[in-house]
Amino acid sequence: MVMSSPSLSEGDQAFAVLPPMSSVGISGTREERHSVDSLVLFRRMLDASTSRRAAEAAADSLFARFGSPVAIWMREQEGDSAQMAECRGLNAVKKAAVRRDMRDLATWPDLSDQARDALKMQFGRIVGSTSVQAAGGRFVTILVGKADAETQLVLDMVSGGLDLTLTCRAALVGLKRREEEFDTALAWTAHEIKGPLLATKLTLSHVLSRGRLDQAQRRLLSRSEETLERLAGDVQHILCWASSDGTGALDRKPIDLAGLIRAAVSWILTLEEQERVILDLQEGIEIHADGTHLRGALANVVRNALDYSDTESEVRVSLSAHGSQAVVAVTNAGSLPSCERAAIFSRFARGSAGTVKPSASGLGLFISRRVVQAHSGRISVECRGGETTFSVVLPRG
Repeated sequence: MVMSSPSLSEGDQAFAVLPPMSSVGISGTREERHSVDSLVLFRRMLDASTSRRAAEAAADSLFARFGSPVAIWMREQEGDSAQMAECRGLNAVKKAAVRRDMRDLATWPDLSDQARDALKMQFGRIVGSTSVQAAGGRFVTILVGKADAETQLVLDMVSGGLDLTLTCRAALVGLKRREEEFDTALAWTAHEIKGPLLATKLTLSHVLSRGRLDQAQRRLLSRSEETLERLAGDVQHILCWASSDGTGALDRKPIDLAGLIRAAVSWILTLEEQERVILDLQEGIEIHADGTHLRGALANVVRNALDYSDTESEVRVSLSAHGSQAVVAVTNAGSLPSCERAAIFSRFARGSAGTVKPSASGLGLFISRRVVQAHSGRISVECRGGETTFSVVLPRG
């Protein structure tokens, strides 16, 4: 499959379109030194705990290289004006003047050439420099009180790296906010559904215990009661795991893993599916886990295998010990398309094959991954020989 090249952000372009240093009169040795220094600085900026720390690293690097006044303006979100974040090589009076007279800057790409020249002249007057170089991007503007080809080239590199760092941080903040909003809405929905489900289950239980029913009616109501119990369990799972990693909610105890797998399978099987699941479980494997939550996670994986394979095919569930780890493998006929594997554990991910109903939520494997990771385990998927295998690896003991 041919992939189109993604468009470059302003920060990316600062690295992608730089001319060779030799073309501006810089020797190969100096070019290598600048390249190494820029890569080290970029790593420091990406690893910084906050955007402010990243700006500090950039300011320190530029001042150490040139010994000239440096000032950095930045914004952390789209729509904000740029505020001065860091400066080096300025006394208290000049620093205060820059903050007072050069506040609320427009973003660098939005400035005309005339406005950029005016900005450099204003900075030069305040700091007492006759030549000023500048560079910037969507989130950052940097001014340095020195002007030559080497300064501009290094400044382009540093501003590009810092702008790319801030772009990534802004994207992560937005993603986290959307996830938090989604988690809250999902937990609220699950909470609202749980009450009616339990009330309906209690009503069925009452009818079964006191009603005059023939055998067929009793069997039908019993199956409905079991279905409601499974749904109530699914809702409880969502409440526990949709809005956090759930680690604090775990009640860990010694668990016989083979027994837990049997309970998970029997929990979700319908009468028609009982012959489809083949168990091959090594006995005597004990783990320290929350049996209720881990049972639900394993049940989700088995349910997924049943739903995404032919109704006449087998689903094999195996358990084996490998050193300090226990491995649960769930295998079904059919191969998951490669384009779906990377996102299979994401929210609302649903395969394109199988017998699953269109109303399926696509949350089962997402929640299973959270539960397994909370138990210091991992879950993965592999397709080979026309089969798909989900592997859950958990620490023993």
